[in-house]
Amino acid sequence: MSSRFNFKNFRHHFRARGFTVLELMVVLTIFTIMTGVVLANLPQFRDQAALQLIAEDVALAIRQAQVYGGATRGLQSTTGTDFYTYGLVFNINNGGMGGGGATDKSFVMFTDRLAGFDIVTGPFLPNNNQYNFGTTPAGTCGGPTTECVEISQLTGAVKIQELYQCATPSTCIVKPGSKGFNIMFHRPGPDAQFYSLNANLISPAPICVKIRIASTRNLSSAKDAVIWSTGHIYTQDVPDAASPGQCS
Repeated sequence: MSSRFNFKNFRHHFRARGFTVLELMVVLTIFTIMTGVVLANLPQFRDQAALQLIAEDVALAIRQAQVYGGATRGLQSTTGTDFYTYGLVFNINNGGMGGGGATDKSFVMFTDRLAGFDIVTGPFLPNNNQYNFGTTPAGTCGGPTTECVEISQLTGAVKIQELYQCATPSTCIVKPGSKGFNIMFHRPGPDAQFYSLNANLISPAPICVKIRIASTRNLSSAKDAVIWSTGHIYTQDVPDAASPGQCS
């Protein structure tokens, strides 16, 4: 009796065997579970990605106004090139006093160049640190009758949840009174100044302000755009969306 092992026949038998129904069911079950886990976490992942991108966009728009206001961004007039203060207006009262296009889903960059009349404060001159949207139709920027430079919209399931002012880096409160403020940049430095919508400096002067951007699907998921009076601008994570937090 030969005890020689026939490797060729063994290999053919192994290949012909294939998978059993039980093995296929196990593989399909594992695949289904993994797919379910991925799909269940997809909305949360997309919300986090959108929050990060929009918070960065807000910070970038503020830096843009900082560059325009502190550097060489001029506007042509009949007398030559005029240099005005640039600023941004945030107002989560959805178009209340001083909003002019700023809501919890949008904010406005403007150049403080027009004289006009306000129903509350009366006549005012250029560089009054207040946004005058003028006679231009709502949502329209540019032209000689408005201070609006650009209206930025927050797309997707996010909104500006709250505005904070901080007397110290660790002492932040919800912006009292009207839910809005202006962030202004004057030539020639990068420093930021913070004004109420009625053009008065916020008092006591904040060392920093924060714009909290949150998911409308999950308000506990949020990011802050932080602006220091020194001109430092960045975004930061929010460990507790129910707390004002701090300027870290």
